Amino acid sequence: MDSQNIDPQGQPVQLGNTPQLDTSGLIGAPAEPKPAINPFARLWALGYRRLVPIVPPLAELSPTSSLAKHPKCRGKAVGICSPAGKWFGFNWHQNETVEADCERWCAMGAGVGMKTGQGLVALDIDTLDETWSSRVEAFAIEMLGAGPRRVGRAPKVLLPLRIVEADIQKVAYRAVLFNDSTDFPPGKDPRVELLCAGRQFVMGGIHPDTMEPYRWPLGVPHYDALPVVTAQQVDAFFKALAAMLPAAKAPRSGKVVDRTGIDQSALRSTEDEVARLVAMIPNQEPDYESYRNMAAAIRGALQDDIEAGLDIYQDWCGRWTLGRPNPDFDERVFRSLTPPFALGIDTLRGLAASATGENQMPAERFFEPVPEGSVDTSAFSDPGAAPEKERAATNDTFDLLGIDGLLLMSDPKYLIGRHLPENALGFLYGDPGTGKSFIALDWALHIAFGLETWHGDSINAPPDAHVVYIAGEGVAGLKSRVQAWMHRHAVGNARGRFSLLAHSVDLMNQDQLQKLARTIRAGAPGTVLVVVDTVSRSMPGADENQQKEMTRFVQACDVIRSEFQCVVLGVHHAARQGGNMRGSTVLGAAGDFTFKLERKPSAVAGKLTCEKQKDAPDGWNEPYRFDTVAYPGGTSLVPTRCLTADGDGAPVPAAQEKQILEAIDEAWRSGEPWGQGPQSRDRYAATQLVKGFGFETGRAQELIRTLEDQGLIAVEMVDKRYKKTGYRRLASSSAPVASGNVFD
Repeated sequence: MDSQNIDPQGQPVQLGNTPQLDTSGLIGAPAEPKPAINPFARLWALGYRRLVPIVPPLAELSPTSSLAKHPKCRGKAVGICSPAGKWFGFNWHQNETVEADCERWCAMGAGVGMKTGQGLVALDIDTLDETWSSRVEAFAIEMLGAGPRRVGRAPKVLLPLRIVEADIQKVAYRAVLFNDSTDFPPGKDPRVELLCAGRQFVMGGIHPDTMEPYRWPLGVPHYDALPVVTAQQVDAFFKALAAMLPAAKAPRSGKVVDRTGIDQSALRSTEDEVARLVAMIPNQEPDYESYRNMAAAIRGALQDDIEAGLDIYQDWCGRWTLGRPNPDFDERVFRSLTPPFALGIDTLRGLAASATGENQMPAERFFEPVPEGSVDTSAFSDPGAAPEKERAATNDTFDLLGIDGLLLMSDPKYLIGRHLPENALGFLYGDPGTGKSFIALDWALHIAFGLETWHGDSINAPPDAHVVYIAGEGVAGLKSRVQAWMHRHAVGNARGRFSLLAHSVDLMNQDQLQKLARTIRAGAPGTVLVVVDTVSRSMPGADENQQKEMTRFVQACDVIRSEFQCVVLGVHHAARQGGNMRGSTVLGAAGDFTFKLERKPSAVAGKLTCEKQKDAPDGWNEPYRFDTVAYPGGTSLVPTRCLTADGDGAPVPAAQEKQILEAIDEAWRSGEPWGQGPQSRDRYAATQLVKGFGFETGRAQELIRTLEDQGLIAVEMVDKRYKKTGYRRLASSSAPVASGNVFD
């Protein structure tokens, strides 16, 4: 029988043979048509509501995603595609699918997965021996009942089942490993597994080994029509299976932990303390285990007050930054926990201290030794995760990377060479009026208008790269700045992929953060850079000097960075004293890069210093001139990188700058330094540039001012007796120019 899907009216439609892989955006991958019928929507109509997207076999994985470490997961792992076309994982355990997801995931070209749990299980017959596969399947039909079958790489087969509602909590993961006639790699023994809560299986898509669609030879029935079995039937089946299979190993199952020896009174605390601590703990991207452990810790700390604990837990769940909360599911998880408990107030204190950097209890209590075996948190993790834990226990070592592997690692990639690394969070700061917003806007517009370089450094952005600029300050002047920039760079149209939010966004507010993510997703696809100008306007009411406040801001920026795999740039102010970035040191520590802009009031030029690059050289600086550019209707400043600059707007060649500085140095050493004003007569610096280097007087005067603004030269006294002064070349001017300046 052909692969069929039977809709609620009994009409067959294609599902398994419909191509589900969209590789049209991948270099070197064959283009395949998207499915004529949305397989997510079709399964949704059949009652399958816990659907998840599966990464296609040929998908390009985001290098920052955990999936990139396991490329063979493609075709089987859950993941979503970023606007840049790269796939990454997300917290699918906690996510509850809504119907709108069906269209979005289908448009990505994702395969279709189904979460087990809430009564749904799947019997996975994982063997390539046709004889044993057929025998186990026949045995399962005999003991558990006939149902649909899914085939990916034959003769392997998967059989979905439902557990009677009264027995849902009694059924946990189990597996029987055995030895068939096939050759199998170490650790890949043939097995029969019961997939339970916390796992998923592929329902439709392309199998990564065969590159053929998954098939349902008997069709896909409505969810309510799946075979229903009891916990007793499952236990009997696996017990008999272990006796039937060749060289079978003892059935594996989820662990049941004895917690009767734990002092329950030591776990307790007050509702006020629990609420205060949980408010400090972020809900950024927990896995299922930490999600459930939070419920267990709150439940253990407020053992008798279930309703108060549930309110606190649901408030924490509602702050999940990467998905939509599901209060009903959260409540089921919380109420499923029964005494005696293993986690409590100490767990919450530790999590709060980790999030804020502030101890919520004496240090000696943090490091108090725990008796071996007294607390086993595996009881609070998903039973379906047991196999991974068991394998970790048998291979309790870290992966080591040799020299060969190290040398094969990819080099850091940059959106703008040396300046903005891909998928990163960083900051540009400086005193008021230095021009930091002009630099940030210059970065943004170069990317948005598809220019190939930024003042000599390569721009590595896709053709459809989009930039979102959140302008909390200086909105009124942005129009003139953009017009002047377009005039300077001879951009004749306004079709650049640049989007402005002409007001600040409170990134400390969960609702506004989620609204920002929805706005970018809907209106700015392909976003590679989000500029937050300024940091202070994006955290109204927060104390910049408080570590926990700035930690929350960083976490909010990381949500946007992770969601869109983009660069998030925060424009910030310098402290009034000391010249460092204002506020808590959290920003500097958390950023992947930090730049500081220095420019004296009304000075022609300033200096941009790279204070931090996590994966590249830092400590270098570059001079920038802020030119007044006239355009039809007004004027504004536009930054230009310069070695030193003349008044005509053309950078001075590096070789000529070196000659000028050497001439200034030689004159100083001779006792006849170049003078600051016309009263110096023949020593006048501008005159020296006119005679020796061919500059016009006005251009020569501006060049000298620029050299002073950049801190390359300064007026000092060379002869105290005659009070003779003149320009001296400063030590910093002898430093080599940073690579990437290609103006000579």
